Amino acid sequence: MIHLKISPCYNNNNEIFGLTANNKDITAQNESQKKLIESEEKYKYVVDHVTDIVFQTDQEGFWSYLNKAWETIMEFTIEESINTLFFTYLHPDDVEKNQILFSPLINREKNYCTHEIRYITKTGKIKWIRVYATLLLDIENNIKGTTGTLKDITIEKENTYRYELLSKNVNDLVCLLETDGTFLYVSPSFSILLGISIEEIIGKNVKHFVHPEDIDSIVNFSNSSYESKDLDSYTTYRFKNKNEGYHWIETNAKIFYDEFYGRKLINASSRIIDERKILEQQLLTSLEKERQLNQLKSKFVSMTSHEFRTPMTTIKSSAELAGIYLENEDALQVEKAKKHIRTIDEEIDRLSALINDILVLGKIESETFELHKGKFNISQTIQEVIKKQCDLQEDHRKVAFKEKGVVQLIEFDKTFMNLIIENLISNAFKYSKNRKGPKICVTYFPKKVEITITDYGIGIPKEEQSQMFKSFFRASNVQNIKGTGIGLVLVHYFIELHGGEVSFESNQNMGTTFKIIIPNTSSED
Repeated sequence: MIHLKISPCYNNNNEIFGLTANNKDITAQNESQKKLIESEEKYKYVVDHVTDIVFQTDQEGFWSYLNKAWETIMEFTIEESINTLFFTYLHPDDVEKNQILFSPLINREKNYCTHEIRYITKTGKIKWIRVYATLLLDIENNIKGTTGTLKDITIEKENTYRYELLSKNVNDLVCLLETDGTFLYVSPSFSILLGISIEEIIGKNVKHFVHPEDIDSIVNFSNSSYESKDLDSYTTYRFKNKNEGYHWIETNAKIFYDEFYGRKLINASSRIIDERKILEQQLLTSLEKERQLNQLKSKFVSMTSHEFRTPMTTIKSSAELAGIYLENEDALQVEKAKKHIRTIDEEIDRLSALINDILVLGKIESETFELHKGKFNISQTIQEVIKKQCDLQEDHRKVAFKEKGVVQLIEFDKTFMNLIIENLISNAFKYSKNRKGPKICVTYFPKKVEITITDYGIGIPKEEQSQMFKSFFRASNVQNIKGTGIGLVLVHYFIELHGGEVSFESNQNMGTTFKIIIPNTSSED
């Protein structure tokens, strides 16, 4: 392509007398200009199709350029917006804030500025915009205006707000973990509900916070969860709080593949269930008490049906025989009648004692007992009981009594102490029939008295010893020896009521030793 330039030639009278011609090959120049135009068109196409607003303003803040994204986001046309002030599109509450944020750029303290600000669309919608701006300078380095981008982050802001709103106000403990249990994220509720800062949790393993007794269940839960193709399951455990105590937690967990991290993670939502656990425990305790009560009722019916029937049968038959013998005035017959009358009297006493024991047991269940203590010589009290019990023994066996230490007066309820000692001495005789008599030793210490009652009888089977202080329980080797299974319950209760302790050691067919410890509170006076 040739560029031809023709110019006229003038004489002294300013008249044209001829022409001059000059040509130039501009083929390469045209190609270059064509490419430049094409590049500008491509650039304009790209700018008009980006989703962010590309802008320019003059030094007064009037829009001098806006791309098509402005119309999409702000709903104003480019034509009606060019040569208008940019801050008229800002939310009124953000105008001053925008000036403050732009100030370092205008004062050339920074090369660029970026911030988030609210704009108002043509239809009145609020748009959150992330601004990136830099200065436009002329060849003399004077400010001509600004240029940059405006990115619509409204949805991002709304999602962040909703997320923060939920995180701060939800009562659940939401977290993200590695499959090995390492915390990647925890919601603010961890700090609020557990008192543990987020910094203390992130990067640590969940096992660090779980009660030692619950770690195995957590590990088993995690392993079974990882093997599941579609995990969505629950587990409960204790989780540490700020006071080094623990809260009961119920966790719902799900494993999923996360594209951002490029691996499987665990999403878990937990809640504190302390109140539920307390109610569950109360329910279990109630059910256990009900079960025990049903067992006691069964044992009571079984015991009373036997223990009441036997003396009643004896009383009835003895009364009939006594009546027959008394019809005859023969002295021998009268003596036989008297013997049966004594039997009736003994059986009535036995029934009365049984009824008294049951009434006492009922009072224990209702916790209506009060102690009436006085200062007594416990050795003397024990010896009085020994004499009474020895007088009842048909085989005339005696009790070997021994004292150790300095005898002191101690505080106790004499009525209940008599009941305790009578029960233990009576048992010592009853379960060692035809064997060596029992022995009792009272040892005085400065702040306590220890009483041991030893028999050489049938003993208690080892596997049953843990049940000896339960109501109506009787060992399997007592056979036909009379008893109610109430005596040791009363002993245990009244010893504890005195602040003392009772224990025993026993070997089957070798005997049993009961040890009672009574605190000597009077020594502190």
